[in-house]
Amino acid sequence: MRVLRFGLVLALVSACSNSQSVVGGPAPVDAAIDAMDASAAMDIVADDLVAPDVVDAPPPMDLVDVAPDLGPEDAQMPGMCRGDDDCAGSADGPVCALDTRRCVGCTAERNACSAGQYCDTTQRRCLSGCQDDDACGTTSDGDAGAPSEGGVTTRPLRCDPGTRACVECVVDAHCPAGTLCVGNLCVAGCNSMRACPTGQTCCNGGCVDPQANTAHCGACGQSCSVPNASPACANGTCAVGMCTAPYADCDSDGMNGCETDTSSALAHCGGCGRSCEARPHTAARCDGGRCAYTCEQGFADCDGVESNGCEVDLRASTEHCGACGVRCDPANATARCDMGRCAVGSCDADYGDCDGNATNGCEADLRSSTSHCGGCGAACASTPNTLVVCAARACQRVCTTGFADCDGVESNGCEVDTRTSNSHCGGCGRACMPSGGAGMCVAGSCTLTACATGRADCDGLPGNGCEVDVTSSTDHCGGCNARCASRNNAQTRCAAGSCAYTCDASFGDCDGNLSNGCETDTRTSVAHCGACGRACAARPNSVASCAAGACAYTCAAGFADCDGNPSNGCEVDTRTSAANCGACRRACSVSNGTAACVASACVVASCATGFANCDNNAANGCESTLAQDRANCGRCGNACPGGQSCYAGLCSVTCGNSAPVPSPVAGCTNVAPLGVATAQSAWSGQVATRANDGNRCTGWNAGTYPQRWWQVDLREVMPIRGITLIPDQSPSPANVVHVVSVSSNGSSFTNVRTISQVMSNGGTYSFDFGQNVSARYVRVTTTSSPSWVAWSEVGVFRCF
Repeated sequence: MRVLRFGLVLALVSACSNSQSVVGGPAPVDAAIDAMDASAAMDIVADDLVAPDVVDAPPPMDLVDVAPDLGPEDAQMPGMCRGDDDCAGSADGPVCALDTRRCVGCTAERNACSAGQYCDTTQRRCLSGCQDDDACGTTSDGDAGAPSEGGVTTRPLRCDPGTRACVECVVDAHCPAGTLCVGNLCVAGCNSMRACPTGQTCCNGGCVDPQANTAHCGACGQSCSVPNASPACANGTCAVGMCTAPYADCDSDGMNGCETDTSSALAHCGGCGRSCEARPHTAARCDGGRCAYTCEQGFADCDGVESNGCEVDLRASTEHCGACGVRCDPANATARCDMGRCAVGSCDADYGDCDGNATNGCEADLRSSTSHCGGCGAACASTPNTLVVCAARACQRVCTTGFADCDGVESNGCEVDTRTSNSHCGGCGRACMPSGGAGMCVAGSCTLTACATGRADCDGLPGNGCEVDVTSSTDHCGGCNARCASRNNAQTRCAAGSCAYTCDASFGDCDGNLSNGCETDTRTSVAHCGACGRACAARPNSVASCAAGACAYTCAAGFADCDGNPSNGCEVDTRTSAANCGACRRACSVSNGTAACVASACVVASCATGFANCDNNAANGCESTLAQDRANCGRCGNACPGGQSCYAGLCSVTCGNSAPVPSPVAGCTNVAPLGVATAQSAWSGQVATRANDGNRCTGWNAGTYPQRWWQVDLREVMPIRGITLIPDQSPSPANVVHVVSVSSNGSSFTNVRTISQVMSNGGTYSFDFGQNVSARYVRVTTTSSPSWVAWSEVGVFRCF
């Protein structure tokens, strides 16, 4: 039984309301419809409007198979049906479709499909598959469900409308509590209402074991994909399950899967670790999992031993030249295989491959062949007055008697007749030209005919000619056997046939007597120093001597030659000379005083004004500044009592601060107290001299605002290194500008320092000029200050 679709119900209702037949059907059918209870018809319409697919409210049986009547014209058309009876035995199906009047397998209203089939309402045919859940029955598999009467756990199967297959579930509601429908199977699952069993994790709504699940290995969504293998998940880590042949996991690294193709990998040929061994001069390859080898170009396996590979270089092997077994062995030669062709490598000693034919080897004997004497192509040529042969690899020419090859030119043979040639008399190079005379070659012998002027034949041997030059020979001076006598410290010579003498170096014939030779040693003689008659002159305060031919002088004790002028001798008395005290250029100089030399030692002669040598040590000069030395205040040994300082040579108390004005550079001395101070103006007894008296309780005040200056006359020009200022100003602190200038004459001043900074009353400010400045007058000009110009103390410093 099936329920009418919404459109058909409306048509029936409409027909009933108009009292007409459906599609012109016969009156009995219309009457049947009209006979329906009106309220029942309305119920059907209402139900279909509310739930057109509800399957548990079947319509009246008489409405299911109602079909429009066929008109007379339709009854005559082939293939048209009036009802299911017309389709009995039809190959198209047993059901008559009311809208097309065609026989079909089934319709939405008429399901005539057999068990195990469902109605495809679009194609109107029966297909294999379930029609609904009732067609699927139950299952006893799994661990959840409702117990049957026999105690076996069962649950109904469901018809999947997408695949028309009976499955365990289609939606979660079909599964027992605690499970979800995943892939039509009830599996342990999870959602907000259902938790996973112990040891499982909720991934994408399903309960999985992340320690073993390849889709969620170690974590949800972490799918295992292993190259060339089926994946596996072991303890939450992706691993190789099973390699796909011919691949293998040779590095045991699951991350890259079965990385090795054992059908082609040399290191793993046919299996992991089965490497193809290297063989000499071969190219190894893995071919289908088996090692195979190919000889390199030019090499061959001539011994058939696999382990040594292609052991023979066919390009160079004389035993296998070009091919295995082809031996290269040319005659009189060392064989050479040249790119697979037999050639002569090198000929045996004294043989040559002169025809370039390797088949007959080195065919020429270079020791005796006149055509190849000593080398291929070196033919021996015939020359005049000679007999030519090849012996010991060289063309040899034997001159005929009386002839010789004197020019070494082969082409003209033995060109010289040694019997008559004055140039080659009796043999090559034997010139008949007697030294110092004239000769003639007769029958190969040289005869002396005459001596030249100044020459003589003193040994009677014509072979060496007139061998003596009697104009220069000391043994034959002027004639044979006229020997020159020897002289002391002199070299004997013969000049123009007469004996002469030359003194040895550093000696002279100062007395003019040849009989005693060169009697004087000019290296040491004071009377003949460096030459005869060159006497060393007497010099003041010195003793003369001659050394190496030069006059030398030794100064008397206490004297020295400090100017380097020998003419004035040892002109300096080093016992008293302050410029050369004890030695040349050892000048005496003492700090703050005048030096003197006494018994070759420097002493203090006098001290400058204001200084004294209180420690009697000449090395530090007049070390004490009497104007400010507390231990020697005003004079040596006058020490100031405790609490007092020395200022201007007097001991006094200074406002509780007895320290001297500090220096900007360590070791410098304040020379301002030794000078005379003046100022541009002064106020109420605060005169300029109060700023350099060393007493910080007193000071100079200009009595007005800038610009105003204060200066000190140091009495002489001296090097000044820096200045220290102790201001007396109000308001304090304040920004001020002071210019320090110096002069040598008191009228022309040069600025050496501009000071622009904040100063406070009574503060101490020291300034280093960076280098010494030559000055007699030092002036400080205040150019900017909110206070009257005034100084408690000004220190000017000299560095000795």
